[in-house]
Amino acid sequence: MDVPLLPKNLVGTWNATLYVDFSTCAGSEAGDTRQRQWLISYEAQAYILRVLGTGEAEVAEYAGGLDQRFPTKRLRLVSERGASGVVLRFDSEDRLVGQRYVANEDCVIVYEAVAKRVR
Repeated sequence: MDVPLLPKNLVGTWNATLYVDFSTCAGSEAGDTRQRQWLISYEAQAYILRVLGTGEAEVAEYAGGLDQRFPTKRLRLVSERGASGVVLRFDSEDRLVGQRYVANEDCVIVYEAVAKRVR
C-alpha cells in the first residue's frame, strides 16, 4: 500500500510484535517473540521512536528519517550509539512492517517487526 511516510501518518502509539529471525545472543533464539509499545513522534524535523513499558532500566530511543534509496520509502531509525535500529514501511494505513536489529559487543539479534496503530 502506498501510504506516505509523513508525520501525520506515523506519529502516535503503535503495538509492535517482534519476531526473532536470527540471534547469536544467549537467551534469545529464532522463533522467540517480544511485545512492545512504540511511541513515534516528530521533533525538530526528525522522527523519534521510543519503546514504552518494557520494564527495562533504559528506555530505547531511536531517531532518523526517510531513506530514499529503497524503491518504496522506508523510515530508518538508529539508536544514539548506532548499535541498534529499526527500518519500517507501511503495509497498510494502520500497519508498519520491517526489521529491528540489536548489535552488542559479542552478539546480534535481528527481528521481523509488525506494528499496529493504537486507536
